[in-house]
Amino acid sequence: MRLAPGWVVAAALSALAAGGCGGTSQSYSLDMPPLILAPASAAAIDDQRARFREIYCAVQADHGASHPYDRPCAQALHKLAGEASPGGNPVYLGRGRVALRILTIPGVFGECVEGMAKPFEDAIAPLAKLGWTVQPLRVDGRSSSKANAEQIRAQLRTIKLGPTEKLVLIGYSKGMSDIIELLGAGADDVIPAGSSIISVTGVVAGTPIADGGERLYRKFWWVPFPSCQPGDGGGVASLTRKHRLNYLEQHPLPGKFRYYSLPAFTTRDNISSYLRNPHVQLSRIDPRNDGNVIFHDSVLPGSTLLGYANSDHWALTLPFSLQAPFRSKFFATRNEFPRVVLLEAIARFLEEQYLAEDPIPGVDLER
Repeated sequence: MRLAPGWVVAAALSALAAGGCGGTSQSYSLDMPPLILAPASAAAIDDQRARFREIYCAVQADHGASHPYDRPCAQALHKLAGEASPGGNPVYLGRGRVALRILTIPGVFGECVEGMAKPFEDAIAPLAKLGWTVQPLRVDGRSSSKANAEQIRAQLRTIKLGPTEKLVLIGYSKGMSDIIELLGAGADDVIPAGSSIISVTGVVAGTPIADGGERLYRKFWWVPFPSCQPGDGGGVASLTRKHRLNYLEQHPLPGKFRYYSLPAFTTRDNISSYLRNPHVQLSRIDPRNDGNVIFHDSVLPGSTLLGYANSDHWALTLPFSLQAPFRSKFFATRNEFPRVVLLEAIARFLEEQYLAEDPIPGVDLER
């Protein structure tokens, strides 16, 4: 019997979580840089949750109902303590004024399910109508971040930006880890200064699911999965806290790019069936997780914080229920999220920032 790719991947993730039962807490080790847990305001984070919420809510109120899974913005974005009051500035809702080339990088096992869903695939056509290009990149679903970083580099070399076009890289899940290793290896040849790099529930500081499951994965990493080969076998090891935190310490993020973070977490009743076991395991550490990543482990150092999405790890970017409605009901049972509105809000937020720093003659920031 040949299993569908989605079932194989979902089962693999559940097995990793099961392998980490009792092991999601950090093992005793000195091979880790000094760490702190601090409020965003004390950690060089630019908290722009209030403005991003204004933009998101304006987009949702204006035309959110024309896209799948519409819901009030208060149900899509969590409001944690310390979020500022809205500034009341108008939100421009017309066609894009700054050309954006938005490239999405998938997560671990993403190659295995790309026939079912790619990150923000359902937003490609709607954002094209607004003048923004959304384009998925391909990387190995099971290889290390080091290997995937070079695959990203090779693809970026083939992309020709327009004279005024801005590059935006969205790292989803392990895709963010892959981008970090691209930056660490030097990316001046493929990423223009001033480009935007966004962690959308990205794995920045690692995940305890990988800490507990990496040893188990090593036992079957060589087994071919439907639609994705083993690669170098380092995909899960690249997601461990030990690897990610040591890498960040040794390779600080270059200052020439713009960094943004949008983590996610939700309650158990909003978690897809095959993410519930990992959600339970992570909840032993912190219940504010998306079934793969704890909310504070998705934030890039020194980044602009956009907000916290009320979503599980898959629903935030992967349109399983739209692209593969029959198969997804067996594993992605809570896949409803207004992804088009979210990505449009991100694009409009970036556009505001670009225009504020480099105004275009004849373009009013508020119109």
